[in-house]
Amino acid sequence: MKELEMMPSPFSKGYWRNAIKEFSSLKNVVLIGLLIALQVVVGLLYIPVTAEVRIKFDFIVSSLIGMIFGPLVGMVSGAISDVLSFVIHPTGPFFIGYTLTSALAGFIYGIFFYRIKIKFWKLIAAKLIVNMVCNAFLGTLWYYIYMNKDLVFEALITSFWIRFTKNIVLLPLEVMVIYTIFKQLFLILETKKLIVLQDPSMKWL
Repeated sequence: MKELEMMPSPFSKGYWRNAIKEFSSLKNVVLIGLLIALQVVVGLLYIPVTAEVRIKFDFIVSSLIGMIFGPLVGMVSGAISDVLSFVIHPTGPFFIGYTLTSALAGFIYGIFFYRIKIKFWKLIAAKLIVNMVCNAFLGTLWYYIYMNKDLVFEALITSFWIRFTKNIVLLPLEVMVIYTIFKQLFLILETKKLIVLQDPSMKWL
């Protein structure tokens, strides 16, 4: 089986060509489908914090998809998993904003983890961006639009700070969860030629 090509950055020659080609393999499509199903199941599990804030665990599968298949598959799988979650367990009217957020999170994980040497700082950076942009900022905006609430500045700021605080507090734990799972899966995924060779220690730099 052919060795995967290392890509130093998304600006590397052939990066996006390889990312698009991930859709072309039947084996990949089957595995992507299985991971999407897993993401849907995991996404249905959550711990309620307030009426509008939940602790969820689907980031684990989303980051794994991004590492194996890249930002484009991560984006598409994120969108599909959100739609399937709504179909299986609707909690109200469908809202496209949450689908876009899930797609964006998958894209971000792919940008940071696909075809590169994964360093610890990249785990932190990827999860920090997802937590702040997708979960805190967009989560607040979508909630107010979805609930047809008046966009009162003070209420928006209060709601944002609740999400911001939750995501900052959870950040170290979530990073360590991704670190632990990646570390355990590296050898298996490398053997199957699903990811490039990695350093299990995932040094800082």
